[in-house]
Amino acid sequence: MCVPDAEQVTEGIDNLGLSDQAENHNPWSLHSELLQTQMEIGEKDTSCDQITLGNSFPLESIYEDAAAADRRHNPLNNFIPTLRSGEWSDIGDRLHMEDTHICITDLAQNFGCNLHGEEAISFYGVFDGHGGKDAAQFVRDHLPRVIVEDADFPLELEKVVTRSFMETDAAFAKSCSLGSALSSGTTALTAMIFGRSLLVANAGDCRAVLSRHGMAIEMSKDHRPCCNNERMRIESLGGFIDDGYLNGQLGVTRALGDWHINGLKEISGRGGP
Repeated sequence: MCVPDAEQVTEGIDNLGLSDQAENHNPWSLHSELLQTQMEIGEKDTSCDQITLGNSFPLESIYEDAAAADRRHNPLNNFIPTLRSGEWSDIGDRLHMEDTHICITDLAQNFGCNLHGEEAISFYGVFDGHGGKDAAQFVRDHLPRVIVEDADFPLELEKVVTRSFMETDAAFAKSCSLGSALSSGTTALTAMIFGRSLLVANAGDCRAVLSRHGMAIEMSKDHRPCCNNERMRIESLGGFIDDGYLNGQLGVTRALGDWHINGLKEISGRGGP
C-alpha cells in the first residue's frame, strides 16, 4: 500500500472529520513508538523518500519493491498488532432504540473481496439516529459495502470513505422516496484499522477517543451548532443557528439522511460530509 503525498492526504479531511489526533490531521500518526524506532534505524536508507505531515512521525513513501526489501533488512516492519474488539449498547431512558453499530474484523473478506496479500482492514462504526431508526440502520447495512466496492479501495482510503459517506447518503435519499417512514437521520462515526494505522471519519457529533498510556486523545471533531467553524460554514451557505439548533430544528450540523426537511441538505451541506 502506497502512502500518498501530503496534498492527497489532507484533501477533504477537514470537511469529513477524517482525523487521527486533534492537533494534527494525519491518519497515519498512530504508528507506535516502535515505528518511530524503526524509522530511526532506517533513516540512513535513501531508497525511499521521507515525508513529514504535521507533527507526526516521519513517514516513508512506500512502494511494493521498496517495502519488500525493507522487510528483509528490518524485521520490525513485520510486526502487526493483534486486534481484539467488543461491543455494547444501552437504550437509556428512551422508549425506542434509534442507534446502532457494526464491527467487522476483515472488511474485504466479509464482502468476498480478495486483496491478494494486502493487510486485513477492520471496520467499526457507530450510528446515532434521530427521528427514527431507519437512517442509522440503512447506513449500517450499506456503508461498509459501498466502501469495499469503491474502485480506489483499499489504496486511497481517505477518498474512498469521503465518497462512500456521500454515496450512502444519496442512496438513502432514494429509499426515502419510497416511504415516509425512512425520513430520518443519523450521525456517523467510522474507524478503520489496517496494519498499524488507524483512520477515523465522522459526520455529526459521534465521538471517538483513543486511550494511550492512560491519556485520552480526541480522534474526531464534533460537527455541532456551538462550533464557530460550523456556524460560519452554515451562515455562509444561507442557513442560520437558532438557540443552538441548525435552522431551529437539529442539534447537529452534519448527518446522513434528514431528506424530509425541505432545502436543509442544500443550505447546510449535510449531504456532503
